[in-house]
Amino acid sequence: MYAQKSLWAPIAGAAVGLLLLLAPVAITLAAAPSISYSASGNTPFSTITLGGNGFSPGENVSLMFGLNSTIAAADASGNFSGATLQIPNVPSGTYVLLAVGQTSGMVAFNYFWVGSFYPTANPSGWYIAPGSNLTWSGSGWAAGETIHVMQDSTTVATFPADGSGAFSAQGGSTIPYSFSNSVVLYSVHGASSGATVNLFLAIADLYPWANPSTWYATPGAPVTWSGGGFGPSEMINVMLGSSTVTSFAADVMGGFSGMGSTTLPFGSSPANFSLIGASSDAAVDTPIMLAGFYPSLSPSSYYAAPGAVISLDGTGFAANELITVNVDGAPTSTMANGLGAFSIPSLQLPSTPNTTLTIGATGGMSGALTSFVMTIGQYFPNITPSTYYAFPGDTITFSGTGLAPGETLTVSGAANGSVAVNSSGAFSGANYILPAPGTATYTFTGSQSGGAWSFPITVAERFAAIWFDNYWGVGGSPLTIFGSGFGSGENVNFSTGTTTFATGAADASGNILHATAMPFAPAGPLTITGMGVTSGASTATATNIAPIYPTLQFGSYAIAPGGSINVIGSGYLPSDPIEVAVDGTVIYGFTADLSGAFNNSGAILPSLPEGLHDITVRGTHSFNTIVITIWVLASP
Repeated sequence: MYAQKSLWAPIAGAAVGLLLLLAPVAITLAAAPSISYSASGNTPFSTITLGGNGFSPGENVSLMFGLNSTIAAADASGNFSGATLQIPNVPSGTYVLLAVGQTSGMVAFNYFWVGSFYPTANPSGWYIAPGSNLTWSGSGWAAGETIHVMQDSTTVATFPADGSGAFSAQGGSTIPYSFSNSVVLYSVHGASSGATVNLFLAIADLYPWANPSTWYATPGAPVTWSGGGFGPSEMINVMLGSSTVTSFAADVMGGFSGMGSTTLPFGSSPANFSLIGASSDAAVDTPIMLAGFYPSLSPSSYYAAPGAVISLDGTGFAANELITVNVDGAPTSTMANGLGAFSIPSLQLPSTPNTTLTIGATGGMSGALTSFVMTIGQYFPNITPSTYYAFPGDTITFSGTGLAPGETLTVSGAANGSVAVNSSGAFSGANYILPAPGTATYTFTGSQSGGAWSFPITVAERFAAIWFDNYWGVGGSPLTIFGSGFGSGENVNFSTGTTTFATGAADASGNILHATAMPFAPAGPLTITGMGVTSGASTATATNIAPIYPTLQFGSYAIAPGGSINVIGSGYLPSDPIEVAVDGTVIYGFTADLSGAFNNSGAILPSLPEGLHDITVRGTHSFNTIVITIWVLASP
C-alpha cells in the first residue's frame, strides 16, 4: 500500500540499525544530550518540529528520521529549537529520531510512532442527476499530496489535500448524460500515499416534465412554459415541428418557470410543441389546442346622419394582427392589441342619405371576419342667426348643425360668399355686417344637403345723437364730443359742411366719447355733423365759434416799392396762419406765436404806382380780416 520502504526497522531492530549508522562517528558518552518533538500529525509526509539541548555550544547537530535528515545549529548554550523534518513514508510502527553533534560526537535519540493512513472520500452526492457538478470531500490522506479522481482509466479531477491530509468540495466535474440510470465506479487515489478509495455512485435518470401557460387559446396568443426534470442549467429548445421557436436555460435544479415566451401559430389544432434538453436530449411534448376566433364589432351608433363620424370597437381577433375595416367597400387599417381588440375613434360615413351600408372587419393573420349593417338617415339642417332684429352696421352671426359633413354652403341675398361645413356637419362664426335699414335676407344653399334656407333680418333705423361739453369757444380750443346710437365699434366721422375734422370709434354699445378741438370757422353758430362710417347713422348739433378782438398796425404807413411791410398784431388765435395781401393779391404769409401775437417784417412791397393802396391782413384760422390803406412812395 505504501510507495516507499524505510531503511529503519521497528523498535526490535533499532539497536542494530543504530550501530550501523553510527559506526563511522566517534561517540563521546560523557555527555547526556536530549531531543524532543511536537507534531500535528503522525502519518507519513506530516511535519514534526524538533528541539534539543546538551550539545556543544555553537555546533551543528545532524537530525535524522529514516532517510529524511536536516541540520540544526546549537546556540551558545548547546541548545536548538524549531528544526523540522518530514515523516518518511514508512509502515506504521515505532521509529527512532536521532540527533548527532557534528563537533562533539554526542548522540541523542527519541521514539516516534508513525501511524497508518485511513483515507476517506465522499462525493457531493451518492445519487446524482446527470449534468450535475460532482465534488469530493475527504480526510486521512498524506499532507499536501495530489489527489486524482478516476472514472475507469480517465482522470476527471485533480487537486491537492491540505496540510492535514483533508479536502472539502474539491475537484468539480460534470456527470456525463451518458451515465444516466446507471451505477458508476469512481476511484480516489493519493499520488504520494498510494492510498486508493473506490466508490460506486448511482446516476439518476431524467424525468422531464413541462406545462404551458395555457392548454387552450387562440392563435397568436402568447404562451410560456414551466417545468423540471431536465439537466442542471442546460439550454432547453422549444420546437414546433422541426423549427426551434425559442430557447432558454434551466436552473441548477433542471427546472424553469414562465420561460420561453412565444405565440401560438395559425393553422390546424393542436399546436404540437416539444421541449428538448440541448445537452441531455431529455424531451417532453406539450400539445396546445387552438381555439377558434369569434370576432365582433361595436359601433357608437347603428343609425347616423349622412357623412357623420362614428367610432368603432372590435374584439375577438388575433393578438397584434392587422385589421382591415371596410366601410361600404372603402378600406382602412388598424392594429389589434395584445388581446385581439381594436378601437377606431373616428370613422367617416358616406354622405348619401336614406340608405344602408355594410361595415366589416377582417383579421390579416387569423382571417376572422365579421360585419354589421348601418342605417344612414336624412339631413336635418338647423341654421340659426344670432338675432332677427338689429341696426345697420351691426354684425350678425350664423351657425348651423345637421348638414352634410365637409360640404360647402353658398350664401346669397344680403351677402354673397360661402361657408365651409366641418366633419361633424356643423359650422359657426359666419359673420356679416347688416346693411341700411330695411329687411336683409340671407339665403344658404348646401352643396349636398340641399336647401335653400332663408332668414329675413329686420334692420332698424338708428337714432344717433351727439352733444358737446362746450358750446362756446374759439377755433382750436378743446372740445369733447359725446354720442350714442351708432353701430357697435364703428368709426364716426365729425364734419362741418363737407370737411371732416375728426374721427372717433364707438364702443360695443354704439356710444362715443371723443376729445378733439373746436373747428376753425368764422365767429357765430357752427353745425357739427356725426356720421357712422359703417351704419350710415347721422346726426348734427350746433355749437358757437366765439369772436376774437385782434389789434393790428404797421411799422410805417408810407413805404417805397421794395421796402419791408412791418406788420404788428395781437389778439389772434394761437399759431394763427397770417396772410398779407396787397390790393387783393397775397404776397406773404407767416404764423402768429402761441399767444396770437406777431411782429413781422418779411413782406416786401412790390413795385406799385405812387399813391394809396390797400394792404389786407387775414388770420386763416380765426377768419379775421383787417384792411389798412398805406401810401406807396414814388420809386427812388
